[in-house]
Amino acid sequence: AVSHRSIAGVSFMLKFKRHLLLVSSFMIFNFFLFFIHPFFAYAKSISTPYGVLTDLGPKVRNISVNTSRAAMDKKGNCYLYMILHGTPTVLAVLDLNTGKVKKTFPLLDSTAAWAMDIDEGGVLWIGGTNKGSIYRFDPNTFSFKNFGNQLGGSKEVAIQDITHSNQKLFATTAYGANFFSFSKAKGKRVSGLSPLEPGKKFAKSIVYDQGSNTLFISLGAKANLLKWNLSTGKKEHILPLKYQSETYIYKMRIVNQYLFARMYPSEKIAVYDMKKNRFVAEFPASSIVSNKNPFKNEVYYTYKGKFYRFDLKTLKTYRTNLSLPPFTEAISLDFVKKKNGETVLTGLVDNDGRYYELNPIRNRLVIRKPTLPAQPVNLYTMTQSLDGSKIIINGYMSGGLCIYDVDTKKEIELKPVSQLETILVTPGKMYLGAYPKARLLEYDLASKWKGYPINPRKLLNLLSYGQTRITALIKKDNTLLLGTYPENSTGGGVLALYDTVSGKSTVYPNFINNQSIISLLAYKDGYIYGGTSRHANYKVSKEPARFFRFKLDNPKRVEFLPIPLNSVMISSLIEGPDGNIWGMANGTLFQYNPSTNSFKTKQILKAISGRFKNAVLVNGKNGLLYGTVEGKLFEVDPSTMKVTILLDHNAWDLAIDKNGTLYVRNLERLYSFQRK
Repeated sequence: AVSHRSIAGVSFMLKFKRHLLLVSSFMIFNFFLFFIHPFFAYAKSISTPYGVLTDLGPKVRNISVNTSRAAMDKKGNCYLYMILHGTPTVLAVLDLNTGKVKKTFPLLDSTAAWAMDIDEGGVLWIGGTNKGSIYRFDPNTFSFKNFGNQLGGSKEVAIQDITHSNQKLFATTAYGANFFSFSKAKGKRVSGLSPLEPGKKFAKSIVYDQGSNTLFISLGAKANLLKWNLSTGKKEHILPLKYQSETYIYKMRIVNQYLFARMYPSEKIAVYDMKKNRFVAEFPASSIVSNKNPFKNEVYYTYKGKFYRFDLKTLKTYRTNLSLPPFTEAISLDFVKKKNGETVLTGLVDNDGRYYELNPIRNRLVIRKPTLPAQPVNLYTMTQSLDGSKIIINGYMSGGLCIYDVDTKKEIELKPVSQLETILVTPGKMYLGAYPKARLLEYDLASKWKGYPINPRKLLNLLSYGQTRITALIKKDNTLLLGTYPENSTGGGVLALYDTVSGKSTVYPNFINNQSIISLLAYKDGYIYGGTSRHANYKVSKEPARFFRFKLDNPKRVEFLPIPLNSVMISSLIEGPDGNIWGMANGTLFQYNPSTNSFKTKQILKAISGRFKNAVLVNGKNGLLYGTVEGKLFEVDPSTMKVTILLDHNAWDLAIDKNGTLYVRNLERLYSFQRK
């Protein structure tokens, strides 16, 4: 335990616990934030024309495993390959005979990776994120190679999945649902990047059937399944209508004549018979299936933490008496043979680094915890304590909170907690908008941090409304107001009101038609002001982003305000030092005077990227406004709207301490900026 002052200034004890993480592959939604280079080679302090920039270093470190595969080399050695989330992501090669990590390799240019496949020679291939690099690890020679960026010349941001033939890799991407092929012998891309279907954002999973020279590619959102015969060039959609309401097919695997397709978000696997050209079975499953059991005509999978068998002859499922730890699932499932002659099914247990070994002959299950190196991760949502003595910052994807003391320069990390889209600090409480499942968490600052779900605890879950992210969060009196971004509904985000006294909530679905609520402000005249994003459910509304307001006692009576901009996003609403409302509409700063119903605007950028998280505004201690947008840190004189660019790039998010010092993030590092 570590003693320290809490955000509210109350002493309490910290006890670090195992980090339990739910990582979803569609979290790469925000990779556009990281298409940037490090600040000035990470010098400790640099004097700029407008101030001093200081590198405060990485602030959140996690042991979080994106995915894994198990396989054997030509000599019969068996390994579990684990992708450790971090900046950069790391490949850890674990010897299953000893249970120890034999070596690690950094996946430079990638902050995460999910695409893995093992070819007929036992060679591991990995597709990365950010720049779409291809990596190869050969266990036969224990050699590693980075083939570099494969997405050059495109807007694609990540390799979603890969599969192999004898000579090639086939890969799919996001966010344009593109496809390309890569020559294993030449070590380079040998086809163009081509969209598989107009309007699709993801080509989520891909598998190759060598017997028929056919690719199966899952598309989303909404889900579809493309069957592509490479010999004839014929393409056809084969997903039945009842599955097309799914977001996408998360993972696929071919065993014998069957294609197993794991649906998302529902927990079910659909089985396609490639010989009969039709779907022949369906069963509930939380994982994908294993490769074939060497001893029986069956595959394994897990559902709600329990192991099941699927008979490849009868097409029936059978429950075993083996279970994983509570609230966990198998992330990967591969049969391998160890040096002692034992054949085991092995793979990850959730994402915390544990793995299991299941002996199908003895019907025995063992859970193992290897020693893995913690990795610095990209930083994400940040804010400051009420008194400005602490900077609070969250880790991207694998979560975790860092509390940085501006006086002592010391930090503490709080775990477990997942990625946060919003952080709201109030007297005695901290409210967190947690991803995924749009969960509202409450952290009691007067009590000991125990990690989710104890302290912080869950107050609300908006997943049943198709919501994924709480992108706006404010408190007015005893009411918390939440605005959300949806990924699994048919309309827009919800407005949710949560009474902190009674614990009762009221939810208004599709509050602004087909748009997300990404900013809220409780203004002094009794109105709640809000701003939207045109993006929702991987779609773009035909209407421009809306600037709106309503009275707290009657949210349904919404008034739209005539902002003189045709914008994609209206974000970061604050009450400025002049008493007016300030916000960002795309790359344009605006001031709204509620008394005169008039606007003033100042363009900072002509274009921006992203869907819901881009700009941040704060009030300075000197009567000026400060903000970030698209990596630029700027200063505003409210009386003249004069804008001064303080940092031209690599400045994301924004917080301010009690001394007026500004804080921004870039990749895994936190920076302070002291104005001259």
